[in-house]
Amino acid sequence: MKALYLRIYITVVVVLLAFALGSAWLFQGRIEQERGTFEQAASERLVAMAVLVQRALPPATAPTHEQSEAIEDWGQRLRMALALEDARGRRVGASPLFERREDLPGSRIQRIPLDDGRHLLFLRIARPPGTSGPLPGPGPFQPEQRPSGALAGGERDGRDGREIRDGRDAREGRDSREGRDARGGGAGGGNYPGGPFRDGAGPSDGSNAARQEGAASPSAAASGNRRDALAEVEATRQRMMERLEQERRAENSGSWFPGWIPRPSGEALASLLVVLFLAVSGGAYPVVRRLTRRLESLKSGVEQFGGGDLAFRVHDQGKDEIAALAGSFNRAAEKIQTLVSSHKSLLANASHELRSPLARLKMAFAMLDEASPAQRVRLQQEINTNIGELDALVEEVLLASRLEGGAQSLRIEPVDLLGIAAEEAARTGAEVEAEAGLEQLQLRGDDRLLRRALRNLLENARRYGGPQVEVKLRRVGTAHVEVQVCDRGPGVPESQRERIFEAFYRMPGHAEVSGGVGLGLNLVKQIALAHSGTVRCEGREGGGSCFAIRLPLVPTETA
Repeated sequence: MKALYLRIYITVVVVLLAFALGSAWLFQGRIEQERGTFEQAASERLVAMAVLVQRALPPATAPTHEQSEAIEDWGQRLRMALALEDARGRRVGASPLFERREDLPGSRIQRIPLDDGRHLLFLRIARPPGTSGPLPGPGPFQPEQRPSGALAGGERDGRDGREIRDGRDAREGRDSREGRDARGGGAGGGNYPGGPFRDGAGPSDGSNAARQEGAASPSAAASGNRRDALAEVEATRQRMMERLEQERRAENSGSWFPGWIPRPSGEALASLLVVLFLAVSGGAYPVVRRLTRRLESLKSGVEQFGGGDLAFRVHDQGKDEIAALAGSFNRAAEKIQTLVSSHKSLLANASHELRSPLARLKMAFAMLDEASPAQRVRLQQEINTNIGELDALVEEVLLASRLEGGAQSLRIEPVDLLGIAAEEAARTGAEVEAEAGLEQLQLRGDDRLLRRALRNLLENARRYGGPQVEVKLRRVGTAHVEVQVCDRGPGVPESQRERIFEAFYRMPGHAEVSGGVGLGLNLVKQIALAHSGTVRCEGREGGGSCFAIRLPLVPTETA
């Protein structure tokens, strides 16, 4: 039994653990799917920002220091951690915020490819688990907090609290002069840092002579320039997104999810699974142990019952399968105990009943040698009578024993109950009275046993009730038929109407008057029960008794 509950316990734990692992895997996949959707949207925003920054940066052929100054300046203007790499992956320049945050825990760099082969780097910091509040320093889209009155792009001196301008104003003045020189030379702001637009697409395009050509022409030209600029920006954004997607696919080939996005920490998942395993193990053990303990109790009860304690019963409280099994065992044990008790009683009573005819036979044979011829004839008749009584007793005992074995001993077949009643009544001279239409109804049962039941009732009525015996057949409802055998004898007291159906029971004084062994009515009861019927004894109006057998009907069509 220990092996059984151990197998059940292990099965429960393994199944629940597999369910937990599957749920965790699906949950993690869902989280990563949502994370991928979020990162895709964030990437599109970064690409859009990269398009604008690219148009403001010097070309890839510009000197390195100009590109470095430009990326540093735009990083401060946008309050973003930016860096620039050339086509060979070398760092060209970075904003101060990028350099400060590059080595912080949780920092991640996203590389956006530009049209000219360079890469624009955005630094992002993931919030550490269990932290709250603002991150150290502004994020990619979070403006840096400054005291009131601070200069944009300036850094605060920690020693005296004064705002130290980081050269932005000086550079802006220089840029302004360079822009004016460029506009005067007709370059149109082709190089940094005239503004966020290059190649003749910015608001600084044109000259004083162009502004003097009239009002309508500049308006139409500006509208066309804006449309061209927007189209070029959108085309650039599409190219960047395609390159970024190609790089991601190449980087994450064979991976279920992009490697540049950190997967959820496995430590938390492992801890959760350990806690879940312990909880499942601790919760499943008492349930499984209670189940197997009841099985052990049932096993012990079966062994005790098999050892000879037929009165032992197991506990069958509850509504589950174990309780149902215990209830079935108790019912089977009750039936076995009843059968064994009946067999013991039958054997004891049969042995007692056999003593009287055997004693009479022994005495008759002893007297036979010294008897006169007339006495010999009388003794011979007595011997034959006792032998017939012994034969009838043995036959009834065997029949009672077979009926106690249940319905398996029956030979079920269609039976004409009205025909049987008429034949048996004719043998004893009884009258038969039947309702109209009963000839169309038949039973399914054992023809021989039903004949024996009616014969026993008729002989019992003739023995104790005299010659006035009647047999009545009537339908009871639509599913049963009842056969009554009535007599005009002394009747049966109400207190004895149940006991007379017990084996070897005879009413006081009947054995001395009419003989018998007390098995006839008991056989009638067992035959009725074997056919799912009942038998009862009732008083008869005007004196006498009526024995009624009620049996289920099987309606059949007439030929």
